[in-house]
Amino acid sequence: MSLTETITYGFLKLFSKLFRVISHEMRNKFGEALGIFAWKWIPKRQDEALKNIRIAFPEKSEADHLDILRNCYRLFMKNAVQFLAFPKSFQEITFTVEGREILDRAIAMDKGVIFITGHCGAWELLIAWLGTNGYPFEGVAAEQSNLGADKLFREQREYFKVKQIPRSTPIDIIMETLTSKKILGLVSDQDAGPKGIFVSFFGKDASTPKGPAVFHLKTGAALIFGTAFYEGRNTFHIQIREIKPETNDVTAITQSFTYMLEEKIKQYPSQYFWFHRRWKSSRKRESK
Repeated sequence: MSLTETITYGFLKLFSKLFRVISHEMRNKFGEALGIFAWKWIPKRQDEALKNIRIAFPEKSEADHLDILRNCYRLFMKNAVQFLAFPKSFQEITFTVEGREILDRAIAMDKGVIFITGHCGAWELLIAWLGTNGYPFEGVAAEQSNLGADKLFREQREYFKVKQIPRSTPIDIIMETLTSKKILGLVSDQDAGPKGIFVSFFGKDASTPKGPAVFHLKTGAALIFGTAFYEGRNTFHIQIREIKPETNDVTAITQSFTYMLEEKIKQYPSQYFWFHRRWKSSRKRESK
């Protein structure tokens, strides 16, 4: 690592230790304060996020759009503090779980499980819950450009005995997770460019990763959709559902889990990470 990356790692490690020492209430207050600060003083991609919210909720007023984004900042800064405070913060959380038997049945099929989620709610908590409960989870994640931050993030996840697979890993290596009868975690809600498949997301075409569908068609592994959303008073609701496409092909599978994500976002609009350029690609660009 470079000097800058080493310093980054040191600072993050320091904050991690600090956040473990202070109370849950103090962590929440600090996260709230960070969210308000970021909302007011770090406007990077704020316009992009607002544009996305307007696309998703055209029936809402501009005041509603701003309120969704403001609360989004607050929630995800609280989530970041909570993540840095692992494993202490995880031990203080109450979970309600719906559909665990669906995941257990999928594992019992002995073909591996494709576990799909999105950048919504508390996906890091969801992964930690899976690891804590003994599920053999290996998730594909983008590597941080700053190696110091990447090292710290990896360490935080490994507390819960989950494996992080770099997104740059060759497909045949990723497939080994399924052939080993484990759970392959995929966060499949970012623009996939010309390599993706276009499906409807809030009524507008969005290039979406087709990896989950391709992996399923090649291996027969079960398709599961899971989320964890904040419900107040330090309680998170985990919901696990089976993905049931109308037909067993790439388009239908991808559209199915994208609709499921859209349904959850409508339920918890402030708990979606609106800052990605979700509708960056278009069919016209794809055909050039």
